[in-house]
Amino acid sequence: MNNQRWLLSGMALLLSACLPLQRQSVQTLKDLEQRKIVIEADSAIDSNRLQAMQRYQEFLATHPGTPLEVEAMRRLADLRLELGVGDSATDEATAPGADPEDAIRLYRALLATYPREAGNHRVLYQLARAYDDSGRTDEALATLQRLVEDYPDSPYVAEAHFRRAEMLFLRRDYLLAGRAYEAVLAFGDATPFYQQALYKYGWSLFKQEAYDNALEAFFAILDDKLGNGAAHGGTELSRADRELVNDTLRVVSLAFSYLGGVASIDAYFAAHPGSGYEARVYASLGELYLEKERFHDAALAYQGFTRRNPMHRLAPDFLIRAIAAYRDGGFPSRVLTGKIEFASQYGLDQPFWKTHAPADLPDSVAYLQTTIAELARHFHARAQHDGKSDDYRRAEHWYRRYLAYFPQAQDVPEMHYLLAEALFEERRYREAALAYEQTAYDYPPHPRGARAAYAALIAHEKRAARLEGAEKARWQRRALASSLRFADRYPKHPEAAAALAKAAQDYFALGEEEPATVVAVS
Repeated sequence: MNNQRWLLSGMALLLSACLPLQRQSVQTLKDLEQRKIVIEADSAIDSNRLQAMQRYQEFLATHPGTPLEVEAMRRLADLRLELGVGDSATDEATAPGADPEDAIRLYRALLATYPREAGNHRVLYQLARAYDDSGRTDEALATLQRLVEDYPDSPYVAEAHFRRAEMLFLRRDYLLAGRAYEAVLAFGDATPFYQQALYKYGWSLFKQEAYDNALEAFFAILDDKLGNGAAHGGTELSRADRELVNDTLRVVSLAFSYLGGVASIDAYFAAHPGSGYEARVYASLGELYLEKERFHDAALAYQGFTRRNPMHRLAPDFLIRAIAAYRDGGFPSRVLTGKIEFASQYGLDQPFWKTHAPADLPDSVAYLQTTIAELARHFHARAQHDGKSDDYRRAEHWYRRYLAYFPQAQDVPEMHYLLAEALFEERRYREAALAYEQTAYDYPPHPRGARAAYAALIAHEKRAARLEGAEKARWQRRALASSLRFADRYPKHPEAAAALAKAAQDYFALGEEEPATVVAVS
């Protein structure tokens, strides 16, 4: 398990970080004796590692004190270390001599015998690895510390700092781990450990509850992966980068939740505008709160983005999410308030649609249509229950908005009829009569047509009963015209004949015999 930490480290880049134990092809000891001996550093180890290890042991026994002794000892120690941690393909972990303690003894002997050898930085690196594989973390940390202090120019220094940081982090020594990660960051993004160190540095600060400082590290990652127009939707990121971004957004959300929630995000982006990924941060916080069933806080997070960015193309969607959170949390009054806000702010005659085409946001438009219909029916039902004029006016408002925004919708005749009903119930008979007539005659045949035409006659009568003199006579003539239109368009209606008969009587009453005669013989 320890070996996997050293060889993989969670990022593919670590595989290119000069790991020393690559499999190498070597000359045999016999070959070495017959020719000028050159042992190339870091050449591939033969597949038969046990046999190679035996040859190095024979060489050391027969050539003590030669210039090649150092390299042979190092190779032998490397082989013992590799065999000590095993190989899943060959299962050599159980082979004789496969004890990392043997490697440790060899590395220590090398350092003691050749303390000034130029390659000791590599020996220290391998020794630290051997200690780690043996579970001797204290010795591993001390060895890595010696490496970075004695060989500051070694190519292993950045990784040594990173390994120290990882060990300290596992020990929950977040202060020292953070300092070690900082040392890695000092090498810049040229080191393959930079990004992982930056992420874990942020976590080290987070664990110390230094949330503001932790956010700086995490946002540096988001700036790199998502900022300046790069892969805003995550679609252009590799799988590893997508996972990194998602993990970073998660911890960013946790930090903001501890700093006060949506208000802290508002403050951050007010000070750091133009990130390009603001929506993802607000969305992540909302999702975190939903997971914790903090529905009100989730809704506030979603609303926070909409209120900061009302003209953003995602703003309607965020408000929809907020309404859903209130619904799931059991806040009916807030659901209603949210729907009113949505329908008011994103009605099709509002400024938002001057910069966005409805065809490009079909889900938002569909939600708007459904929401306005719900609001109209809601306030109509409430008005019928409590009789309040304010509720009737709200119902009228939303019915008219629906008719204006969605004139081609299939249920427009029904909505127009309900508008007329609301007006009639509020005793606004003139407006009700007009709305009934529009419902009856302005659309292709529909189920409410005949009923609306007849209801218009009743509304006319109610209106006429309130008038006197010439104004009443004018309104009666309009009512008579409506009666004739009703009978002509809907002759099979049960009241059609009665409407004609009454129209004839009313014309006679007005002293207009010719229209009365025409009506009477119709």
